Amino acid sequence: MLLFGFSFSQKVVNRWFHGNVSLIGDAAHVFPPFGAQGIASGIRDALGLSWRLALLCDPHSCFSTPEHRDMLLEGWSRERRKGVDVSSILTARSGNILLGKSA
Repeated sequence: MLLFGFSFSQKVVNRWFHGNVSLIGDAAHVFPPFGAQGIASGIRDALGLSWRLALLCDPHSCFSTPEHRDMLLEGWSRERRKGVDVSSILTARSGNILLGKSA
C-alpha cells in the first residue's frame, strides 16, 4: 500500500519464542496504522501469554519441564499467528477503504 510516498506493509515473525524469550506486540508483528490492529494484537499477545507464564512460573504446576513449556508456548504461538493473520485481513480492508479513490 502506498500513501503520500510511504509504503505500508504488514510483517510477522517466524518464531514467537525461543527458550526463555518471547516476542509480543510490535516486536512480533507490524501493521499499517489502519484500524488500530497493531495495538489490539499486542494486547491479545500479552493476555494469551500471561496465563501461560503464570502456569510456567508456579512451582506447584505440572508444567515445569522444558517439554511442557514448549507445548504451552507452541499453542500460544499458533493461536497468535492465526489472530495476526485475521487482523491482517481486517487491516488491509480498512486500508483499501481509507485509501480508495472515489468515483
